Amino acid sequence: MLYILFVSSALAVNTINVKAKFKTWTKNFCPNGKVSNADIGTGNMMVTRRRMAVDYEEDAEAARLGAEHAKLSLEELEKIGIYAGKPSEQADDGLLGSACQEDTGKTTCVKSLDKEWYWCKYPQYKCMSKYAGQYGPVTYFNEKRFGAVPEELGIKPYKNYLDEPSYASLTKTDTVKKSQTIEVTTSYQTGLSMEITAGVPDVFSVKDAVSWKWDWSKKTSKSYETTQTLSFENSHIEEEPGMTTMVQLNVTSETYSGEWRARIKLPYYAKVWCADSINGHHEYFIGAQHFLGDGPYYGKGTFTGGSGLGIVGTAIACPLSVSEWGPCLAYAESHVNNSAAATPQWKVNNDAENKKKDSPSPSKILRNLVERTFVSTQK
Repeated sequence: MLYILFVSSALAVNTINVKAKFKTWTKNFCPNGKVSNADIGTGNMMVTRRRMAVDYEEDAEAARLGAEHAKLSLEELEKIGIYAGKPSEQADDGLLGSACQEDTGKTTCVKSLDKEWYWCKYPQYKCMSKYAGQYGPVTYFNEKRFGAVPEELGIKPYKNYLDEPSYASLTKTDTVKKSQTIEVTTSYQTGLSMEITAGVPDVFSVKDAVSWKWDWSKKTSKSYETTQTLSFENSHIEEEPGMTTMVQLNVTSETYSGEWRARIKLPYYAKVWCADSINGHHEYFIGAQHFLGDGPYYGKGTFTGGSGLGIVGTAIACPLSVSEWGPCLAYAESHVNNSAAATPQWKVNNDAENKKKDSPSPSKILRNLVERTFVSTQK
């Protein structure tokens, strides 16, 4: 049984913290940086009790955008898609509306009877994080395939004491296990689960490879183990007359690598309640493009994997007294170097490959069953 394990070093993940970027934006948008409630749908980030406050590093781009937007008039804000709340007596009371405390964040993002999440008293503004996720399929690029070093499966000696060729048979099976791994290099975190589903890359030739599915809010990599059964069968292995014929079986395989990306949707609105009013309003609803920058947004990463290709046989001939591959190979190489006649080293075909040949005549059968490739060219 052959195990092929692909181990990659831990990749540094560029995590786009959506909550932290929005918090930065609000502190630069609200007058004097005083924010009572900043929320993308996961809870008020300004709450300090019970370790609920969101720690963050100031994001330069989000800070710049917040400061620029703070300079705009109410009409200019609405023109670009940043909407002010209405006076409470004009707002739609909606589900749980009377219980909303929009400045402190109590029951701010509520769920309607038809299971839609929206900002309290404003059913036209849905909560961003509740609808964030993968948008469309994962796409792959820079896909590469490499041949792996063959793994020795076994050596079988055949001794022919006759002065004419004889023929033997050989059957072997092996199980190949390998790991198919996907890793994240850029992710978007909202504070809620976000599941990513990726199909099998085109470069994979392994037929039983499975697709990847994982929650990147919890894991930055995902691996699956796949299993293949490879077989070798040849019923006409030629044994050289008066010689030992040794057959070595090797498992051939290949490895894959590449990159992937998945578009991430961050639709609808985040909400801020400024302690001091701006343009006569405390409350505003903001789309992701205003604090993350223009999209589209993509999660990115890499993948590795591999596949067993088959079992191949190679035969060499040496004296009857030799029973091990190393001395037999040394003899064959020495014989080639010191003799005008080349000692043959030939490929032993799998019967499945032999059957692909077009109805050979009797004189060609042995040449088809045992394809000779000489170590050196005979002159």
